[in-house]
Amino acid sequence: MKVLLTGATGFIGSFLAEALLQKGYEVRSLVRSSSRLEWIDHLNMECYFGSLDNPGAIENSLPDVDYVFHVAGITKALHEKDFYEGNLRATKNLVDAILHSGIKIKRFVQISSQAAAGPSSSLEPVDELAQACPINWYGKSKLAAERYLLQYRHILPITIIRPPTVYGPRDKDVLLFFRTLRKGIVPLIGGKGRYLSIIYVRDLIEGTIMAAESEHTRDQTYFLAMERPVSMEEFGRVALDYLGRKALRMTVPLALVRGVSFLSDALGKALKYNPVLNNDRYLQMIPEYWICSARKAKQEFGFTANTNLQEGIAETIDWYVEHGWL
Repeated sequence: MKVLLTGATGFIGSFLAEALLQKGYEVRSLVRSSSRLEWIDHLNMECYFGSLDNPGAIENSLPDVDYVFHVAGITKALHEKDFYEGNLRATKNLVDAILHSGIKIKRFVQISSQAAAGPSSSLEPVDELAQACPINWYGKSKLAAERYLLQYRHILPITIIRPPTVYGPRDKDVLLFFRTLRKGIVPLIGGKGRYLSIIYVRDLIEGTIMAAESEHTRDQTYFLAMERPVSMEEFGRVALDYLGRKALRMTVPLALVRGVSFLSDALGKALKYNPVLNNDRYLQMIPEYWICSARKAKQEFGFTANTNLQEGIAETIDWYVEHGWL
C-alpha cells in the first residue's frame, strides 16, 4: 500500500512517517524545498519536493496512492489570512488535486486539532457531537478545513482526527514548559490550575493509523487523548520528580501574558518572524479547561492511549537531554 504524507518533516508527521514504514507501507512525502529534513533524511521513502500551494506538484505526487495522511498545517502566524492559507487553502488544494486526478483512495486522513472544537466549559469533556466553538484564528481555520473536506465525503472516504495537546520527543512547544520547570518555576497562568487533555505522540500515531485502517471510521471525526485530563500543575510535578528537582509555584497574571503577547506580535510583524507567544496563542491560554473525550474512538475502533504520564514524560525528557534541548 502506498501513502502520500504531507507535513512529514514536522513533529507529528515525522513520527507518522516512521510508523507507516515500520508497518510496511510505501511512503511518499510532499516536502517544501526549504524544509529541514533532519527527522526523515534517514528514512527509506520517496520525497517529492513541492508545495501545497502548487496544484501541479500535488498531482505529480498522487499516482498509485492508496492513502493520504494530511498532517501539514500552520500552528503559528501573525495574520489571520496566513492561518487560512496554511490550513484551509492547503487542504482545499490537496482535495481538489485528488478529485481532478480521478484516483480512488482508500482513505483521506486529516489531522485537525482540538482547537477546531474549542475549549470545554468545565471538567466535563466535550465529544464529537458538541457544537464546534473555536476561539482563535488557528482553531477557526482548522474547522474551516474540516468543513471543506466534509463537503466531499460522498466522493472521498474521509476520517478526521482532532488531537489535543501533543507532547513527546522533537516537540518544541511543550519544551518551553519543561525549560521553565528546570529553572525552578511552575507557572500558573492567571493563578489557576488549568486542565487539559493530552496525548503522547506515539499514541497519537498509533490511533491515527488504526483509524485509517478501520472500516468503521469513514466520514467520522475523532478525538484521540488520554482517558483522563491532567492539570498543568500535575504535569509539572511529574516532570520535576523525574528531573529530581523542586520548584516554586508562580502566578502569572493574564494581564501580563496579554501584554507580552501584544509586544511579541508587534515585534514579530516588524521583524517578520513568528514569536512563540502572540495574540492568537494568548486567546488559547485564557480558558481553564481544554478537555475532550476519546470514548468514541475506543468504542468504534478500539483505541486506547497506552502511554502513562510518567512514561511519556520520562522518554521526552531523556530525548531533550540527549539532544541538548534541555
